[in-house]
Amino acid sequence: PKIVLDDDEAFKIEPWMWADPRIKRQGRTAAELAWMPFPEDDEEQRKYVSEFMRDGPAFVAEQARIRAVKPELYGVLRQEMGNKEASEKYRKDNMLTSLIFGRTKNHKYAPLPIAISTGQIIRQMRHHGISFGVTIFRMHLEGRRHPILVKPCQVQFRRESIKLMNITFMRWSPYKRTRITLPIEVIGERDCIGAKKGGAILKPTKGVECIYDGPGPLPRKFTFNVQNWDINERVYVSDLEMPAHTKLRFPNKAHSQVLVTIKKT
Repeated sequence: PKIVLDDDEAFKIEPWMWADPRIKRQGRTAAELAWMPFPEDDEEQRKYVSEFMRDGPAFVAEQARIRAVKPELYGVLRQEMGNKEASEKYRKDNMLTSLIFGRTKNHKYAPLPIAISTGQIIRQMRHHGISFGVTIFRMHLEGRRHPILVKPCQVQFRRESIKLMNITFMRWSPYKRTRITLPIEVIGERDCIGAKKGGAILKPTKGVECIYDGPGPLPRKFTFNVQNWDINERVYVSDLEMPAHTKLRFPNKAHSQVLVTIKKT
């Protein structure tokens, strides 16, 4: 494909770009439920109580916090490349030097040097947690008409501290073949049967390497509830139910790659 130096493609905002899977649909408020007659059926009573508790002050505050952070980043174009003095100047201004690599489904682009504030990246990393690397962001750059859809590719930290040093992004477009590493989340560790018997919950694999070629959004993570797991129970990559438009990058290793297991200590 022809290499394009600038991006003047029309940008279309899809509904999922504003959506966060942690945002729940707002139901009836606690005040509205209080004026309703208490249901007589047991199942309806459970639904009533769960809805009343869900829409409490803690739930509303948590939903407001999630809605406040949008998947958008703002940066500036850098003129100097390979200049250490210029890079240090950006870092003194609390900004990170970055590059946007890659291609979309229709075009191949030259690497785009940018600078972005450290606070933006830290805020998004705290907000998305382990799913930060599989989140699609709209990158707004000074002087450009349209934002660019990007995915975080690599994050570097300083050796002597945990401060961010550099971050790179990869361009993304719908139906583009994209390599992703889906993180693994384990819940129910406190009540795990095997852990109470002296077992240790191990995660030998940091993530599952996959290939995604769908319209978006990217899958976020695999979650395992180990509450009822006993010692020596485990799950392999081959046991996973893959999300839509997603397939394993190395299917030959799926039967031998352990994701989560409980071993006797």
